[in-house]
Order: sequence, then structure tokens, then C-alpha cells
Amino acid sequence: MMNQIGNVLENLPEKPLDYWLADFKPYQKNHFNTLNDQYGTEKAIELWLSSSGSGSTAGFGGEGRSSDMYDHFMSEFRKLICGDEEYAEIREQIKCESPLVQSSLISFISSKLGEALGVASVSITIAVAALLYIIGKVGIRCWCEIDKNQL
Repeated sequence: MMNQIGNVLENLPEKPLDYWLADFKPYQKNHFNTLNDQYGTEKAIELWLSSSGSGSTAGFGGEGRSSDMYDHFMSEFRKLICGDEEYAEIREQIKCESPLVQSSLISFISSKLGEALGVASVSITIAVAALLYIIGKVGIRCWCEIDKNQL
């Protein structure tokens, strides 16, 4: 049975994607929205995280790891959201911070997942925001019950 996370994550508002992306820079929003319009939110997240950037820089996952970044990110995000014991303390911190505005929630989750993944939190914030948008639409229990291979 899923560990309860508290009101903050269990009662995410069903808001449009623009709500969750409101605090991002225009070039980030525009790029993600283009991916979203073309491929849908889940695939846009995968493409965003798998992006290699310019030819002179390593991808978000580091040299040779960018293709795996999406899978690692989704695994850690699922653990955090769906009640894995590894993230119990962090979920308690989220409860204590209630009510959080969306930008604070996105930043907090991104920093904790960034630590676990060994990446800069800024590289995953838009993916966190997009997943919170999806969870707001379907509900946390439903999202956690979805087979992780379907995402």
C-alpha cells in the first residue's frame, strides 16, 4: 500500500501546464511547449531529459548517460511520489512546508532528485513540473498505480 504523502502532493490542483511552467524562462517554456504540442507531455519529458544540448557539452545525464537519464529520473520520481521508504524524510519535509506554491514545490523536489541522480537540479525542473501537472490531472493514487513501463 502506498505510503501517504500528505495534503501537498495528494491534493495537487488540476491546473493547465502553463500554471506549472509559469516561473520558467520563456525560452524553456517555449521549447518544452513545442515538444509537448508535437509529442504529448510524457514523450516531451523524455525528450527533454534525453536532450544532449549543444555539441560541446555533455547531456543532462553526463557523458554517455543521457539516454538513461529519463529512466533513472522516472524511477527516483516514482519512489519519491509513491511512498518508497528511501524518500520518507523528504516527504515529511514536504508535509511540514505545506502549503507550498508550485515554484517552491518544483524547486524542492528537483533539488532532492538532482542529488539522488547526480545532476544539477536545473536540468530536471521542467520535467518535475510537467509530472506534477500530470499527477494533478489524474491524481497521485492513480499515477502511482500506473505500470511504470507505461510512462
